[in-house]
Amino acid sequence: MSFPPLIAAILRERPVCVGFLVAGVLLVTAQVLGITLYACPFQSTTGLPCPGCGLTRGTTALLRGDLQQALAFHPFSPLVVICILLLVLSLILPEGPRRKMLDSIEALERRTGLGLLGLLALMAFGAVRLLR
Repeated sequence: MSFPPLIAAILRERPVCVGFLVAGVLLVTAQVLGITLYACPFQSTTGLPCPGCGLTRGTTALLRGDLQQALAFHPFSPLVVICILLLVLSLILPEGPRRKMLDSIEALERRTGLGLLGLLALMAFGAVRLLR
């Protein structure tokens, strides 16, 4: 069985990577400065946390070196840092090594469904959090 490559598909599109990276840097920088740039529309509308609520705070804590606090904010924050590193690599690597990295990620995703599993795990986490 072959799964669709979600992560590799995003990483192959440099403008999309730049957009994600700029948005992420802005959100994390604002968080460090104590400024909230983005109000979650789901939480604003329902009063309930969305599956991603806490990711910016968790990522910021992790970048400060506080793993325990990062996991308390959101258990997926280490994965966000890995995704940030992949975004940076996909933008700065020369074309040959970049293509090799993206082909490897795509092959892994097709074999394991890693991107899809990650997305489903995030949704399941959000559902469980809503039920608490």
